Amino acid sequence: MSSSLLALFMDFMLAVLLIASMLYCANLSKKIKHLQDGRSELAEMIIKFDAATNRAVASVNDLQVVSKKINDALQLKIDKANFIADDMAFLIEKSNKILAQLEQSRLTGSEQLVQKKPSAVETASMLRQQQEQRLPRTNAERELLAALKGR
Repeated sequence: MSSSLLALFMDFMLAVLLIASMLYCANLSKKIKHLQDGRSELAEMIIKFDAATNRAVASVNDLQVVSKKINDALQLKIDKANFIADDMAFLIEKSNKILAQLEQSRLTGSEQLVQKKPSAVETASMLRQQQEQRLPRTNAERELLAALKGR
């Protein structure tokens, strides 16, 4: 009897271990199924991620093209601004020289005002007098002077 009891006890233990392994296999099966479902979701996510990465690369390329165009336009404007700045510097230097000349001529002009420079009418009158005093060299000059006096 003791051997049959021992065999019964061994059968009972084997049955308990068999039930435990069946429960463990059922649990493992659920986890594998859940993992396979996650795997398909992961594949979909990888596909979406790849598409998003491709769009990002295309956007970066577009940004590089646009930034190059903007950079070229900006460089053109900078070059133009530098050219205008150089022109402005030249004009400022030239105006400073002209201002110095004007100040110098104003100073010398005030000295000439003191000396009383003859007016344009006085200068013309003096030239006529000098021409009248000079004797004409040719008949044509005499006739011209006579015609001018007769006027």
